[in-house]
Amino acid sequence: MDSPTYPRWVSHFYLRFSRVAEYQYKESHDIRCQIRASMLSLDTMYAASLVFKYREQPNKDLERLKLITIKWKIEELRVCSTHASELIANNWYKIKMWHFINDGPHADFDIVIEELSYCEDPMESELLIQGIEFHPIEMMQHEKNEEDHDDDDEYWENKLPNNYQRLIQSSDKPLHYTNKKDLYLRLCEGFLGDNGQLWFSLCKSIGGICSTLPATSILHNDYNYKRLESMSLPESRFGEVKKLQEAVWYTFECRLQSHMFSPQCIYACYLVFKFEDDHIQPDDTCCFKAWYNLDDVLGDTFFAHLNLSSINIPTIKPKNDYRSHDLSNIPKHNIERLVDSMMEERGDGWMEVMLCKPLHELQDHKSLRLTLSKSKGGSFSGIIVEGVVFRPKNQMKRVCQVPAKGLSSDVLVLEKIWSKPH
Repeated sequence: MDSPTYPRWVSHFYLRFSRVAEYQYKESHDIRCQIRASMLSLDTMYAASLVFKYREQPNKDLERLKLITIKWKIEELRVCSTHASELIANNWYKIKMWHFINDGPHADFDIVIEELSYCEDPMESELLIQGIEFHPIEMMQHEKNEEDHDDDDEYWENKLPNNYQRLIQSSDKPLHYTNKKDLYLRLCEGFLGDNGQLWFSLCKSIGGICSTLPATSILHNDYNYKRLESMSLPESRFGEVKKLQEAVWYTFECRLQSHMFSPQCIYACYLVFKFEDDHIQPDDTCCFKAWYNLDDVLGDTFFAHLNLSSINIPTIKPKNDYRSHDLSNIPKHNIERLVDSMMEERGDGWMEVMLCKPLHELQDHKSLRLTLSKSKGGSFSGIIVEGVVFRPKNQMKRVCQVPAKGLSSDVLVLEKIWSKPH
């Protein structure tokens, strides 16, 4: 008896192409793809992404199914990674699979997609796969740093925020400095202000104000606050930190004040924390779900991954490409996006993880409530929280983006690149 044809090809609304492939987790078939990306721009870095749709899923379930696990291979390389799917249009989504530099007229890849599944409910996985999208990555060119400048007072004053006098007045202790360069460096180091309730510093790369609220302040209204253990750590900026217990979620209430922010900046919000035992960290399945309320407006859901493992989006070479490539100028955000946010080391004995998308005009708002809940494999037990830091995310001054204008992007329909197993 002949085996059923796989994959099954179906028609669907809002298609770029006539048909798409139906994928069901329970059938567990490999999808073999022979990719010939001949229409791409030469000497360009590309990101290759799988384009798909959640089949027969109501909109209310899409947040729950946002995390997608993919297993695939190319020659001897096997990749397993978990992604927060990115909405494109008309309920089509994509997840990034690999990067490559297109140096020749034929960028050829033979890949096998072994498994696609919803991270939280693998057995429910049912997708429509449209194809592979190739999108050019804007590269970065580094310029000279500021060490070439002398100690000109006017130059260093221009690097200070407009309200730097207000910052100086906020310090709990007098700030001693001899000139504007000395003041600039002192502000970059940071200082305690507002009677121990804020840590101020200056972001060197952006030039905007960074503000950190202590754990004793942001956790004060949480339901579990009275059960949290208080600790004093020499590496902390504040007198006390809080150790989380085993709970389903925690809420961080941030009272916003205008002098905490530089008006021209967009801000990202990070949880600053560490593990009780520095040698024990969660495994690579540890994900948390975060959402926020800015004043009374509910914001988007965000997925945070509390693990330091390198992001599993490899940079690979097309077939028959034996040249070496300089990858140092790939933008960091293109290398490090698996879920919405990954844990990173800060270099001061603490970790940080972003809890919401970058926000505009925070100086005009009064409160930000952040909720962090367990999603998959996560546990709060033993996490020590120092506070929440607001850091500007404007475009860096010392790099410039090479525009992708004129570069071609392409989507290869799966029906054209699928190859039958031998």
